[in-house]
Formats: sequence, C-alpha cells, structure tokens
Amino acid sequence: MKVFVLVGFLAVFSFICASPVRKFSYQTFQETVIDRCNDFQKKHKQKSDDLKLKDEIDCKNLWKKYLSGIADKNACETKNYNDLFNHVIEKNVQVIKDKALFWSGTKDIAHQFAKNKNNIYTLEDTFSGYIADALNWGDLFEIDKLSDLNKCVFSANGLPYWKKASELFANKAAGTVHVMLSGTSQAVNPHRAFVIFHYHK
Repeated sequence: MKVFVLVGFLAVFSFICASPVRKFSYQTFQETVIDRCNDFQKKHKQKSDDLKLKDEIDCKNLWKKYLSGIADKNACETKNYNDLFNHVIEKNVQVIKDKALFWSGTKDIAHQFAKNKNNIYTLEDTFSGYIADALNWGDLFEIDKLSDLNKCVFSANGLPYWKKASELFANKAAGTVHVMLSGTSQAVNPHRAFVIFHYHK
C-alpha cells in the first residue's frame, strides 16, 4: 500500500480547526441521523462512485434497532456499536481504492482538498461518517450519565463510534491512501480515532 502524506501548517491555514460539535436534543439527534441516512442514499443512488451502498438501508430501522439502544448502555464502550457496524454498515460499504484520505487536526482543509480533487474521500464522506459528523453524542444519553460520559477517555464527542467508523474506513481503504497532518501539531494522541489507521495498516 502506498501512502502520500500531505502536511498542512496551522500558521498559514487559520481555517484548519475542526468544526465545532453541535448541540442537539435527543429528538433532534434522532431526526438528524435518519435524515442524513436517507439523504446519503439518495445522493449516491444514481452514482457509480465508491461511496454508493451495496443495498438500501432502512433508516428508521437503523435508528430503532441499533442507535436507540445505545442510549441505555455505557457510552464509553466501543463494543456497543458492534451490531450497528457488523450487521448493517460494513456489509453495505464498498472498498475505496486509491481514494481514501485520512486526516488529523486538519479537518476543514482536508475536506476542501477532497472536494476540489473530486475523487478523494474522507471518513466524513462515507456513510458512517456522514450520518454522525459534528453531532454531540452526549445528547443520546440521560443527563445523570453525562458526568460518567465526560470522564470517559473518548469524551462526549462520540469517539467510541468514531473508533468503529475509523476501523471500517481503514479496512476498506486499498491501493494508494492519502494522509493529511498538521505541520505544527505535537505527536499524535494515541486516543485519537485517526490512530486506528496505524493499528490496522
């Protein structure tokens, strides 16, 4: 596998900072995920790109059977997302050959680069990334559980979910992959979802 590393400098690109996590109520969170699920499939249905799902996913069932149940479980447990990814998402996504772009600390510029290239995809362009991008996963859980959630090493940004999504993205990447890092950041935090790429490749 070939890896191209693209280094962005924060001093030059002041707009590199990751998009802020948006605050949602439980109901709005649910509606947003279902709407994005439908929108993604509609957007790629007529295309022949690598992001098109193999089979149609029932978005209401996706929420009812998998995501709604997570609210009653430990927010920090990555294994709570196993059914969602193993039985729904993984079997429906395709291999992304020569077009995968991994990033760390350069979200906005990485997305702009991918958009300009028109044939490069970030994790957030994939189904699992698209439906969850910038959501506050703390809204899925009861208020009295948020103190425990904040103690979790992954915090309320949903990183247990993103860890699973990153594992899948890494497993589906083939051929040449692209990596965009910040040239001014310190060494990679071992708890960042991006590191999953190294674990699997």
